Amino acid sequence: MLCGCLSSKICFFISIFFSILIAYLIWEGNQNKFERIEEFEKESFLKLELINWKQKGFYFTLIEGEKIFVIDQNSTNLNSSETLVIIHGFPTSSFDFHLVLDKIIKDGFFKRIVLCDLLGYGLSDKPFNFSYSVFEFADHLQQLWNYLNINDAHILAHDMGDTVATELLSRRERGLLGTINFKSVTFTNGGMRIDLANFRITQILLRLPIIGKLISKFTGYTTFKQQIKTTIGNFNETQLNDYELELMWNAILYKNGNVMSFKKIKYIDERFKFADRWLGTLRRLKGLKCGCHLLWGEQDTVAPKEIANAIYYEEIKPNNTNIHIQLTFLKQLGHFAMLEDPQKWAIEFLNYFKKNC
Repeated sequence: MLCGCLSSKICFFISIFFSILIAYLIWEGNQNKFERIEEFEKESFLKLELINWKQKGFYFTLIEGEKIFVIDQNSTNLNSSETLVIIHGFPTSSFDFHLVLDKIIKDGFFKRIVLCDLLGYGLSDKPFNFSYSVFEFADHLQQLWNYLNINDAHILAHDMGDTVATELLSRRERGLLGTINFKSVTFTNGGMRIDLANFRITQILLRLPIIGKLISKFTGYTTFKQQIKTTIGNFNETQLNDYELELMWNAILYKNGNVMSFKKIKYIDERFKFADRWLGTLRRLKGLKCGCHLLWGEQDTVAPKEIANAIYYEEIKPNNTNIHIQLTFLKQLGHFAMLEDPQKWAIEFLNYFKKNC
């Protein structure tokens, strides 16, 4: 009898909790300061900075028929071995690198730089009926890089992009990339050792059945802003101002990308499922003759420095000799270090190549 009463009370409180949660999400969605959903499809919805970014690039049509946004800087240097390919993270886009792109170009080491927005992100198409798997993202990048005649390249990856990059390295190891070869990889602030990651509440809720769809549909800018700010320990406005966050959110909403968030979050489940495949590849980088730089915002609360230490000291360093490996911590910077202090980030990113290439 007592157990029955307790169970009834627990069920009651759970139902109240979810009722309040749903009501809050609907309320916050209604507070959304952006235009109606129909407006999200129009280029006029984009802020000026994103329109200017869009004008730098072009659209590449995938085999599946969808289009992804691409920027190919210095594309005349087709045969350059010093080509940099950049892979962004969740839930943002290649625009995360807009403050450091010119700094990298002006340095002169990289003769060609290629960025793209993965399908479902940024300025790319955002189909609802797509799996948003790491493996399919890797397929798309292979298609793009083959089209652009990229053979030798250095990878720069962030967040979820770290895992996409690792899958591409795994394919290189298995001889599945054709003529595409990687000279180095720079991993930045990603949950590559998923057992050490600290999930935001939205990441947890997005992975739940039904609740994930509601979170995707109704979460507004207020929650997004709060969640991003919590990725930077000791956060202050000088590191990542509100307008930069508004630009992130604008790119997410464009083409209604927010409603797919519960699908796009599946990369976390894949990190658990395929940990042996991807960590195993990192232990065998010397076989690929691929250098590795871990460039980490030390104050990151989502992908904390313990992940960088574990990847470097437990996975890469003990198993790889005769390749250039390096671990660099960026003090007082967090998850989006390239936006928080572009100058400092660019200097440390480029220093690896000045020392080792």
